[in-house]
Amino acid sequence: LILLDSLLQENTMNETDFNSTALFPNWVFNSCCVYLVVVGVVGLFLNIFLLFVLLTDKKLQTDFNKLLINLIIVDTTCLSVGVPIDFYASYRRGWVLDDIYCTVTGFLLTTLGMVSIYNLCAISLYRWWHMNFKNRPYFGQPLVPILLVWTAGFGVSSPPLFGWGEFGVEVNKMSCAPIWSGAEYRSYNIFLFCIGFFLPLSVIIFCSISMIYSMKKER
Repeated sequence: LILLDSLLQENTMNETDFNSTALFPNWVFNSCCVYLVVVGVVGLFLNIFLLFVLLTDKKLQTDFNKLLINLIIVDTTCLSVGVPIDFYASYRRGWVLDDIYCTVTGFLLTTLGMVSIYNLCAISLYRWWHMNFKNRPYFGQPLVPILLVWTAGFGVSSPPLFGWGEFGVEVNKMSCAPIWSGAEYRSYNIFLFCIGFFLPLSVIIFCSISMIYSMKKER
């Protein structure tokens, strides 16, 4: 951690200036460090274990489980990227890296979050499809929904890189994400919530209710 601190020192803000604007007492940041370590270690262990089980047994490599594998890979990547950066920010009592690190971090975490949401949507659609259209293939090839999920994730998270919206330090100063406040960011925020959250959530709710109704009807 000391080595990491020294390597990144050239790209950090003045620590004295930051400490004067810290929003939380030290115990909050220390608690976040402990929490992130526990979540990171346990999450990585469980995800790697699940990947090992699914990838080593060919009988488990079904089209549905390939969607699960993609979700596990996304979650593992998020843990590998997001947890160390957030831990470092908590260790330094807030975000102290420069704007480039903030933009890259915000873009990566937003992309992974969107891909995760769309992947859950694809899983719900898969279950709904096979319950109602058992003899028809789901998107033809199993990799097609995975490619669509990643394409949609990049499509929703990339506009701030081209001037529509912006990535910035969050209010708690522990990570970076799209900036929510400000009239100039309102249109992208509405787009992000509608296309990146409410749309897939609506699909998941529809598929779940439809499957429950179909199961009750079969009884």
